Amino acid sequence: ELQKAIQNSSAYEDYRKALELLKENPELKHKVDEFRGKNYQLQNSADDLDYFEEIEKLEREYREIRKHPLASSYLDKELTLCRMVQRVEEKLVGMIDLDIEAFENLIF
Repeated sequence: ELQKAIQNSSAYEDYRKALELLKENPELKHKVDEFRGKNYQLQNSADDLDYFEEIEKLEREYREIRKHPLASSYLDKELTLCRMVQRVEEKLVGMIDLDIEAFENLIF
């Protein structure tokens, strides 16, 4: 039921439409995917780097791509969908008692 609810949501439908439009321009999609990949790596990097400086460099490198209406729309719709899924995840985790506090006390 949860899967169906997500797939029938306006956020998911908007995302799918933006993705289909982006796919019509393979070169642009490739550049958007490059941006997404580098952004993901940066956000999940454990390196000792200046995160904000690296984000600024990434934004400068892909500034023109971000200005393109198809790319911008797709990235906005993807972000909206991801935030919705994060909210669902937070609610699910909040409903389940995993006794995480005891575990956190051992680690931290």
